[in-house]
Amino acid sequence: MDKPVLTVGKSFYTECKKCATERYHMVLSMTNPETAKIKCEVCGSQKTWKYKDPKKVVTRKPAAAKVNKSQQAHQNDYEEYSTKFASAQAKNYSVYEIFKKDEKLQHAKFGMGFIVKDYPEKIEVLFADEMKSLLHRRPK
Repeated sequence: MDKPVLTVGKSFYTECKKCATERYHMVLSMTNPETAKIKCEVCGSQKTWKYKDPKKVVTRKPAAAKVNKSQQAHQNDYEEYSTKFASAQAKNYSVYEIFKKDEKLQHAKFGMGFIVKDYPEKIEVLFADEMKSLLHRRPK
């Protein structure tokens, strides 16, 4: 990509994040030869545009995910429940069902979970990635 020569009032083709595609943008103002305030000619969104030299762009390898102590403890708890209730039948989650502590639960969005605590109208469920509070015992 050649470096575009920008002047105020001139249009050029670049990506519009709001439209999620490439569109013509009009230059509204210039702060320096490589930075400009631009406006999408389709949706009207404004942003600051900076020229990025493709020769200088450095691609980085994604960093390895760091697991902190609380995440590790959560993963250990989930694995412990998984082995403890491996043969148990999972109940499908519904707000109208009644759940008790130490039951296995299948949630449509969050997946397999284990009930850690039960209260009159809510339950604390341990899922693979997080702990969630869910409602239960709702009258139909």
